[in-house]
Amino acid sequence: MKDIEKIYKLYKDNIFKYLISLTYNPSLSEDLLSETFIRAIKSIYRFKGDSNIKTWLFSIARYTWYDYLIFWQKECRLLA
Repeated sequence: MKDIEKIYKLYKDNIFKYLISLTYNPSLSEDLLSETFIRAIKSIYRFKGDSNIKTWLFSIARYTWYDYLIFWQKECRLLA
């Protein structure tokens, strides 16, 4: 658990800034940041070290953003 805390402290600010650049919304970026690290914790066993941990986390953040966009599109269609 200590390793995950270190990773979080080391990369959270950079990932948050990245998410802000995608969303332009600090509140949404906070939510996506949390979801990014939840997904990382759940899938840490799949990380083989072929890439840098930072690259891996940014990839998770990017796909978390994509998933949000897909969800939002579906919600908009349901409301239309």
